[in-house]
Amino acid sequence: MTSLYAPDVFIKDKVESLAQQLGLELPHQEQWDFIQSAESLDLQAAPGSGKTSLIGLKLALLGQGWTSPTRGICVLSHTNTAKDEITHRLTVTPAGRRLLQYPHFIGTIQAFTNTFLALPALRSRGIEVQIVDDDTYADAALRMLERHPAFRTLNTSLGHRRNGPTLVAEARYVCDAGELTTRAPDGTQPFTSDSPSGRQFSALKEKLTEQGIFRYHDMFALAEHHLFHHP
Repeated sequence: MTSLYAPDVFIKDKVESLAQQLGLELPHQEQWDFIQSAESLDLQAAPGSGKTSLIGLKLALLGQGWTSPTRGICVLSHTNTAKDEITHRLTVTPAGRRLLQYPHFIGTIQAFTNTFLALPALRSRGIEVQIVDDDTYADAALRMLERHPAFRTLNTSLGHRRNGPTLVAEARYVCDAGELTTRAPDGTQPFTSDSPSGRQFSALKEKLTEQGIFRYHDMFALAEHHLFHHP
């Protein structure tokens, strides 16, 4: 397989030159082992010890020698804070700034899932996302439950449950064996699927889907469903 970057990107002179430009020191062999490794590797260190700085340096070095115009580096984080910190470090050098555009991706797992899996899957169904937000979804779901005549049976049924409003406000998609189903917040099925309330419970969720209103959890379920059917 042809390498995606020049073979000399991690040589000592280039590493030291870019590290100096970024104001970094590399006094430990473990730091060099991480920077120069071309294999899968875990980087573990105490908070504030410079892990993100090392990652930023390695990415900038790869940016200097990246050769593929169509294949890129994917950097996933769990938080926007971590993503923003890495992005900020890359803006310091021209090589780093190259990684902030196609074909590279730097962002949270949520953003990656939305961009490359959930959103394309929804657009293929003719659905344009208006918002992905738990609070907005809850308001829209409860408003529809109370006002739409198609959900009167469901509304009455939920009125007899202590957690009735929560079941609708926090209803989520779950991908179960390749099938997209509507579940309660704890992942259970609150009604039998063939009951009037069960059918309306699923229909309300689908109505909000048609309007492009989703919970954060929905996007992961939609992505899983898409991957299942289009591996």
